[in-house]
Amino acid sequence: MVQEALPVLVEPAFVSGALLLVRWPLVFRQVGHCTAGTGLPADVFLGRWLLISAGLFAASTAVLLVRMWRGSRAARRARRAQEAAARKATK
Repeated sequence: MVQEALPVLVEPAFVSGALLLVRWPLVFRQVGHCTAGTGLPADVFLGRWLLISAGLFAASTAVLLVRMWRGSRAARRARRAQEAAARKATK
């Protein structure tokens, strides 16, 4: 479980960190001249970075949940097949 969940935290954290590293002056409102080039007010960058980061973590978590659901479904099928084979062997 932990081995499957670790990439769920590492991958979006890496992408979010890289995005923050590239855009940190805009996110933390430390540069005024960049906003003239983007045409956006300085207030929007922090909120957008947070939304992108939340979206990355949500998508990664959804992928993990689907993988876990598929794995548990396959395990249930295997267990049922094993129980059916055991019942046939006892008859």
